[in-house]
Amino acid sequence: MTFLSYDDMARDILKLIPFCLEHDISAIYGNPRSGMIAANMLAVELHIPCGPVGGELGSGNRLKVVTRETHGPALLLEDTVNNGNGINKSQLIMDMSGIKYLKACVYTKQESISMVDFCCKVIKGPRLYQWNIFNCDLTSKMMFDLDGVFCVDPPMLDDDGKEYQDYILNAIPLHIPFFPVGSICTNRIHRWRDNTITWLDRTGIQLIDSLYMQPYDSAKDRRHDSSPATFKAWCYEKSNAVLFVESTLHQAMSIATLTGKPVLSLETMRIF
Repeated sequence: MTFLSYDDMARDILKLIPFCLEHDISAIYGNPRSGMIAANMLAVELHIPCGPVGGELGSGNRLKVVTRETHGPALLLEDTVNNGNGINKSQLIMDMSGIKYLKACVYTKQESISMVDFCCKVIKGPRLYQWNIFNCDLTSKMMFDLDGVFCVDPPMLDDDGKEYQDYILNAIPLHIPFFPVGSICTNRIHRWRDNTITWLDRTGIQLIDSLYMQPYDSAKDRRHDSSPATFKAWCYEKSNAVLFVESTLHQAMSIATLTGKPVLSLETMRIF
């Protein structure tokens, strides 16, 4: 699986600078939402206005709105082009505006490269981006850690007491997926299953398959007999999940080593 982060995009988008200078690009339009990430990055590098497709342009001069009275064409920029649905809709809007423009994207697949005038990088699938980890239907095929992924890590250790129970019932949400997720594997013990399910339901996280929890009656027994990474690796290895999303670096590396399957560390935004 190919994984690309914001850092990757920031580096790869620099390949567009010579193209923009050659064609005298004077403004950049991005398709909300993720296309605007790329548009803003490039506009800052080129010191030119940018804005959303169909919207007004803004410059870096105290966010002052600027007019489109410039000599060069605009650039319609997408972060990715896959089947072309997004950029085709943007083209219709740009065509109706009468603005002269060229088309570009940061990433695409080989079959779609003809849809744009310039592409920074052609990548093979399956692929996942930092900006759509929790906003793509691939989540249905993934296994997720819970604490540090969907909610903020508890500020206290599980001591089998009421304070911990109250916290996980009212945990602060962190990343809420738009689509249902395949499965969740957590180091929490099964004693807290009802509390955890209550929180997931209240937060709107839809689970397709299983909620894997450590099979212990007390956190003390779990700490004595089991390690988080070993338990998660065991669940992941016997599953059909194509990726495990783990909050911490050291556990991600251990799970990947134990299973030989890809694991994403949110701490470093790297796949092992």
